[in-house]
Amino acid sequence: MYGWRARIGHVAPSRGDVLVYEFYRMVPVGFMLLNTTGTIRQLVDTDFDKQLKRIEEAALDLAENNCDAVVIGGSPLFTKLGYGSDTEMGKRLSDKYGVPVSPG
Repeated sequence: MYGWRARIGHVAPSRGDVLVYEFYRMVPVGFMLLNTTGTIRQLVDTDFDKQLKRIEEAALDLAENNCDAVVIGGSPLFTKLGYGSDTEMGKRLSDKYGVPVSPG
């Protein structure tokens, strides 16, 4: 059975190819990564705005798929929103969906 140790959800701001590859090289057998991909293709406001709207939907999908924890990627997004916005969003989504959500 896949994910018997833990199922980790990841909200990737872009495709996340390297992260998925490195995740499986790093963790022991029994972990599973459920990766959602975002819409950022260029570091421009329109791509940031689309991805910010998508984060909540993606976190809900991962929580509904029984992830033990969710990591939100994309430091440029949170730099745009200001200091502490990443942890604030993580706390808000953790409270809303009942799964630990953390910026990564």
